[in-house]
Amino acid sequence: MCVVLNMGTSSQLILMGTAADSAIQLPPSVLELPYFNGTNILVAASLNGGNVLAIFMTTLTTWLNDLGVQPPSKDEMFDIVIKKGLDYTSKQYSEQREEIPKLTFLPTFFGERHNPTCKGSVYNIGTNTVNIGEVFAGLCQGLVKNLLDMMPLCLLQEFGVKRVVCSGSAMARNLLLQKQVEQVFNLPVKVIEVDASMGASLVPLE
Repeated sequence: MCVVLNMGTSSQLILMGTAADSAIQLPPSVLELPYFNGTNILVAASLNGGNVLAIFMTTLTTWLNDLGVQPPSKDEMFDIVIKKGLDYTSKQYSEQREEIPKLTFLPTFFGERHNPTCKGSVYNIGTNTVNIGEVFAGLCQGLVKNLLDMMPLCLLQEFGVKRVVCSGSAMARNLLLQKQVEQVFNLPVKVIEVDASMGASLVPLE
């Protein structure tokens, strides 16, 4: 059994099953929806995903412009922050730090359907936690953790989930985000380059 994590502009966790199959009461963040051939899927649909990363990149560009610095192109800047984030997390692994990264984001910039008034926040800001690599790694990790908060690990375990299949434009080009999925879920990860509309169809195939 797999769970599909799709991340484009927004993001979703998708699992084959019904509430009747679970002894755990579904949280309000999980919806049960009809699928094909009399089957159902469980979906945690977040309003936050690639749109949050886009806001971060726009903010960096604005800061550079305000400082009178010509920013790189969007693609170049995106490649830079991904590399810095990967360098940071790689260093944390090699030093066997307990928290990777220490900087903790709740990147619910757009709220959530089950909690529309929630906003983003960041914790554990210190004198050594504001480098660009840690900030971007924390943001990517926060997006993944938010989905796992919406569809808790105990629910995935009950349905026998053994791996995560990732799809969507935000996931396909962001190796740091893929690494954070592997770290947060502690499961094998497979990335399939299909657009967001194909994400749910992967569930029965995987």
